[in-house]
Parts: sequence; structure tokens; C-alpha cells
Amino acid sequence: MQACRAKTWGTVLGSISKPEVVYKLDHTEMKRFRKGIYEAARLHKAAGATHVMHGIAGLEAVLPVADIDKINTASTSASDYQALTHLFGGCIMGTNAYNSVCDMKGKVHLHEKLYVVDASVLPSNIGVNPQQTIMANAMRIAQHISEDSKAAI
Repeated sequence: MQACRAKTWGTVLGSISKPEVVYKLDHTEMKRFRKGIYEAARLHKAAGATHVMHGIAGLEAVLPVADIDKINTASTSASDYQALTHLFGGCIMGTNAYNSVCDMKGKVHLHEKLYVVDASVLPSNIGVNPQQTIMANAMRIAQHISEDSKAAI
């Protein structure tokens, strides 16, 4: 089984005080997502589960493993799924303020003491659980903040 990585791109609209994330999965993406839920249910069944919680509206909330094939015929409407996604790319790192929000040290362009230390500095979704990447990058940026603070003294 491989990690499911969405090919859909989103955008952030609105203003700084009222941002709105727009991320719409198309039918093809939703079929892949549904297949991923089905494969996860199969793994749980193989591990001895008797029921699965899948997060798809229109099916029993807690589905007996004997009925997991119902997942394959469930809706592919994104509004019928309870899911989370990791948002990336809202504050991309780069070399100048024209095409990026912060420099490669996480420091926001044109601001002396403002840093971004989360997944938003990454240019896109990395396709796997981002926890370790985010933590490693945060540690790297924290080191730069420490060095910059010492240099200012």
C-alpha cells in the first residue's frame, strides 16, 4: 500500500484578517480517496477488527467489516467525507519578496523579527505524513533564529 497524495491544488483567498482556503477535490481524486479508505478498512479487517469507522456520509458510521465492500460504492462527493488535509505553501520560502513570503531561514521578508515555522513554508504537499519534515525544518529555523539573536546582541 502506498501513501495517497492529492494532485489537486488549492489557493488562499480573502484578506490577511479573513483568509479563506479553497481546495476542491475532483471526481478522480475522490475515487482515489475512497479507494484508500477501503484499503485501510481491509487492513483493519485483516488485523482482526470487527468494525471500521470510515467517515463517509450515507453509510453506517460504524460499519461491520463484513460490509466494507459498501465503501467501494459510496458517494464520491467531497462534502460526504469527513477528512483533514495538511495545508502547505501559504508562506513559501524563497530568495525575494516578489515570489516568496520568507527567506530560506524562515524570516518574513521586510520584517526583522518575524519568522514562519510550520508547513506553510514548504512549496507543496510532500505526499507523506509531514510531521518529521515540519519538525526538522522548525529546528533548522530555530537554529537560525538563535544565531540571528546572538548576532544582534
